[in-house]
Amino acid sequence: MRLGEIQALQVENVYADYVHVCHSLDRNYGLKDTKTHVSRDIPIPSKVSECLVELKKKNKQGLIGPENFTG
Repeated sequence: MRLGEIQALQVENVYADYVHVCHSLDRNYGLKDTKTHVSRDIPIPSKVSECLVELKKKNKQGLIGPENFTG
């Protein structure tokens, strides 16, 4: 995934074994189409899925985005 696609990852696009990539986040234009204008599904390992499920619980609507990642 490209950085803008990760930043634009939305709660409703996270599934148990994959993420559906259909947006990108641009600092000048906000949420937009992907660079190639093609949506795709990206398989994810179970550990990544567990982390995304936790982020999904914290932010029930909207973007998962890096501002919700804590170390």
